[in-house]
Amino acid sequence: MTYEDKEKKTLLDQADHLIAQKRYQDAAALLAEMISHAPDDESVMLRLAWTFWDMKDKEQSIFYWEQLFERELSRRVFTGFAFDELARIHKQENRPDLLVALCRRAVAAQPDDIGILTEMGNACLLAKQFDEAHTVFARLTELETDNPVFFCKLGEALFANGLTHQAESAFRQACRIDPDDADRYLFQAADLHRQFGDIAAAKRLIRECLEISPEQGLYHCALGDLLIGMGRVGDARAAYEQAICRKPDSAAAYCHRLGHSLMEAKYYSEAMAAFSREVSLQASPSSLRALAEACEKAGEMDLADQIRHKI
Repeated sequence: MTYEDKEKKTLLDQADHLIAQKRYQDAAALLAEMISHAPDDESVMLRLAWTFWDMKDKEQSIFYWEQLFERELSRRVFTGFAFDELARIHKQENRPDLLVALCRRAVAAQPDDIGILTEMGNACLLAKQFDEAHTVFARLTELETDNPVFFCKLGEALFANGLTHQAESAFRQACRIDPDDADRYLFQAADLHRQFGDIAAAKRLIRECLEISPEQGLYHCALGDLLIGMGRVGDARAAYEQAICRKPDSAAAYCHRLGHSLMEAKYYSEAMAAFSREVSLQASPSSLRALAEACEKAGEMDLADQIRHKI
């Protein structure tokens, strides 16, 4: 080890000691002095990135992560350490546009890297850049033709672009690849139909889920929620009863969910009945509060007060 190497190790050890003691200002000053003499030293840049983050100086931290990322891009073997850190920061800071821009640079250097493409596709969905998300996930389905997750993500991007027929086809391809989880993939598609306002299509797919897995209480509840939205409250209660019959231990939880679905649709008297049943099965502060609120919304003020006194 040369004298310069020994001196560098000594200074880095000092910086690490200062960081361990949370003396970030002193560590940053020492590291800044080192980087001024060796501007390409990545071990110093790495410590500066961490130190500035711990000091809550996010922009300075990102500056050094960017420096490290640029070096990663220029190497034959892409390690991705700085990329991962920058991706984490942009997600934590809720900066989807910056995350997309970061991913584009990484994909330009590593166009067939599954992990980077997946990160980019998800970033595009977060940033509502649905055309690009469609392109990225279509590419991933070409690279891994037997991966059902990528077909589901492609379906999600297609739904967001209003291409519901093609989107459902993508989810059905996931079912063909992994038939053991077909109901789960169809349920995802049903929920996306619901989100985009096609209640009839959502109901159709949930019924398919129930044909595959009739014991799954969640599907009966989801069907009940859709029926409430269609104004078919009696049918909705019947769907929830099916869930309760199949899993009696979860009856209180199902009644709670039914009550909230009815409250959201402004069926307050019916919500009172659902929450009353929940309280009879498993009284708790949350169930009593829900029942009191339903009573109040239904105009039963005295009853609401009586229930609140029990909490």
